[in-house]
Amino acid sequence: MKSSVAIWFSCVLIVSCLCCVATGQETATLRMKFAVDGSVPEPKSISNVNDAYCAENPLVSNKLLVGKQGELQNFAVILDEEKSKLKIPAELLKAPAATHVLDNVKCMFEPKIIVARSGQTISVKNSDNTGHNANFNFLKNPPTNFLVPAGQSKDLSLKPDLVEPTAIPIECNVHPWMKAFVIVKQHPFVGVSNADGVVEISNLPAGSGAVFRLWHEAAGAIDQVEVNGKSQKLSRGNRLELELKPGVNDLGVIKLNAKLLKAD
Repeated sequence: MKSSVAIWFSCVLIVSCLCCVATGQETATLRMKFAVDGSVPEPKSISNVNDAYCAENPLVSNKLLVGKQGELQNFAVILDEEKSKLKIPAELLKAPAATHVLDNVKCMFEPKIIVARSGQTISVKNSDNTGHNANFNFLKNPPTNFLVPAGQSKDLSLKPDLVEPTAIPIECNVHPWMKAFVIVKQHPFVGVSNADGVVEISNLPAGSGAVFRLWHEAAGAIDQVEVNGKSQKLSRGNRLELELKPGVNDLGVIKLNAKLLKAD
């Protein structure tokens, strides 16, 4: 029995080592929770709605969504592949074919933020009984603006060799309160905080010199945050440099001063 266990353990160890050699490096998971330090105004109701269908339901701004305990939603954490010293395996830079759906629901875009990779497809769907348009203000991909009639959809293909330097706004010019964003990278290392303020990015290459850009629609320049009660300076462009150890790297709670966030 002991010899059988020993043989089994040896086989597992050999397979694990072969996996390490195959990938060339160990991987890490990055986890954090974003919260607001201080009070922010309640989301504003949207007035001057000149579309009868849109006016059927109360419309409230979703630019700055904060939970009862300060949980900050829709905060993006983006690996900066140009500034980072991490080596991203070539196979992780080849995006699989995928379609991301941006829906129009009760005259609001859903979801607020799409994370896509170069060469993938964005399908703009209109679940409403009124027409919309989708104006993609790309910086690298060709700027695109098209109409989406009620009950229909239209696809947009991202260029396979282009990435966007920041979150790109998507607007409905027919209904000016409607706004979403798309983040386009070749790599998959982008996370967006959920309603609990939590972000998790897995399968990151472990190592030092990992640089992440922090982004939120309501925030401009962020020079400093609080990480688990300790002040942490950010470099230009809201960049945070980390050492990623193999396994889970839990930064705990990252707090932003409420003064850095503008609801309007």
